[in-house]
Amino acid sequence: MSFSSIYVGLSGVNANANELSVVGSNIANMNTVAFKSSRARFADLVRNALGGGKTDSVGSGVKALAPQLSFVQGAMRESSNPMDWAIDGNGFFVVKNKAGENYYTRDGQFRLDVMNSTTYRVANAGGEVLQGYTADSKGAIGTQFADLTLPAVLAAKATTTSSLRVNLEASAPIRAATFNPLDSSTYNYSASQIIYDSRTSVTDVSHTLVTYFAKTADNTWQTYFQVDGGTVATGGQLVFDKTGKLTSGTTQTASLTIPITPPVTVPPTAPSTLTQSIAVDMTGTTQYGGPSLLLSQQQDGYNRGTLQSISLTDTGVMMGRYSNQVPQTVGQLGLAAFMAPLDLTQDGAGRFSASDKSGPATIVMPGPASSTSTTSTTSTTTSTTSKASSLSVGVVRSNMLEQSNVNLSEDFMNVIIAQRAFEANSKVIMTADAIVQVIENLKR
Repeated sequence: MSFSSIYVGLSGVNANANELSVVGSNIANMNTVAFKSSRARFADLVRNALGGGKTDSVGSGVKALAPQLSFVQGAMRESSNPMDWAIDGNGFFVVKNKAGENYYTRDGQFRLDVMNSTTYRVANAGGEVLQGYTADSKGAIGTQFADLTLPAVLAAKATTTSSLRVNLEASAPIRAATFNPLDSSTYNYSASQIIYDSRTSVTDVSHTLVTYFAKTADNTWQTYFQVDGGTVATGGQLVFDKTGKLTSGTTQTASLTIPITPPVTVPPTAPSTLTQSIAVDMTGTTQYGGPSLLLSQQQDGYNRGTLQSISLTDTGVMMGRYSNQVPQTVGQLGLAAFMAPLDLTQDGAGRFSASDKSGPATIVMPGPASSTSTTSTTSTTTSTTSKASSLSVGVVRSNMLEQSNVNLSEDFMNVIIAQRAFEANSKVIMTADAIVQVIENLKR
């Protein structure tokens, strides 16, 4: 009896020492980003009395079970880093290590790692690459769930369409002389805008397009186009009704000859030209009594740009902003969801891996639970696309980090309880040992 009491007390000491380890780990990680606390669990041990039945069981101590994770949402903390992301919901970021193994994490501290001169990849501090859907050069999201890579350079785009809205003075004089851009008496008004040519190997492909307006008859105007003082291209006629509204010539075609200034070389390189056609939309142009003036202008081209910053929407769409001030969709996050997240395997550094009990990861687009999302099932090596899942992963918050879900006051209380239990079980061992000593002394 006394010997069994020693083992009972020893089981209590070991079990409560285990609880101190669990609680101590919680407290130690209270400032770890997205850390998920654990709770110690115990089960009683019983044995049947010698010669007894099932009702004659005798308590024989306690054993420590595997700690139970808590995936309760941690509080959100604001961050000045646009690549600090927090999940407000049940999802997990998916990261892949160099061996090609997928891990799942709530830690949203990411950065841009340079792959080569034209490409970045999104990775965590450990160099594990964030998984998602990469966009193509036009900003269309791809369908392959893989390493999330971003273009470091946004190629220049040639101007193909332009909109120009002006008011032309109704009382302006008719210009009968042949048009000459150097003679302001041959036209009534001009408007300038920046356009871009089709070269991709040059950083600055901008030019100044000047549109000239010459009144040729009552309610009738002729347009001319010129780029950087080069060859003049004749446009079309603009015809207005008596109220000053445009009735003909809404769309003008500017067939341009663009002069190209060569770089300084030895020997010198001869100047060249580039032809380019732009559809100019003049919808909204008027002929009212006021002075001729520019109302609005817009075009669809831009210079080459380098990636300056990344922003993220709640639904996981990644937007890149480039040095040419052009925003571009560069990727889409997919978050992992599990049928039984409490059965995930902890791998350290805030990472988890799927187990037989947790089931495989299902990739779901971030967003409100009621929205339809494209999902896919993924393992460490395969990815297959399926229809929307009922699993919800929540939304992603940019410039935010999830704090640990450690309840410090509760853990301090558990420390005291574990300490008292440890001391009490130690007392059981000492008392049982004293009884053994008494029994041994009976033989003397």
